[in-house]
Amino acid sequence: MRRLAQTHDEVGRLAVLAGLRSRRGFERALSTGLTADAALVRHALLQAGCVMTQAFLLPLVPGADMPSAGDEATWRLLAEALRQAVPGSARHLALVEAARRLHKQAAMAADRADKERRLSQ
Repeated sequence: MRRLAQTHDEVGRLAVLAGLRSRRGFERALSTGLTADAALVRHALLQAGCVMTQAFLLPLVPGADMPSAGDEATWRLLAEALRQAVPGSARHLALVEAARRLHKQAAMAADRADKERRLSQ
């Protein structure tokens, strides 16, 4: 949310959108009209490295893919549901939370597998 002060030029707006991590920040970006430029939002979606950011921006970009979706069927289903959600709706925000939890679960599983691999050596 502190980054919203940087929105005086296109580079700043892109940085703000690509760095969205919270519901509050997303709602502020929506209310200030920061998400009105579809090309800028598409570019921010491609630059976003965080699953939360991607989930916030995906409904704003018709036809876009979720960069983190990969091949896993769960991610593909989640990305499809996000594409159909109304930006800022309760459904959209619930799907963002689902994306956060799925990402956290995958990270924990990867960490667990790494620890098991190290112990077995």
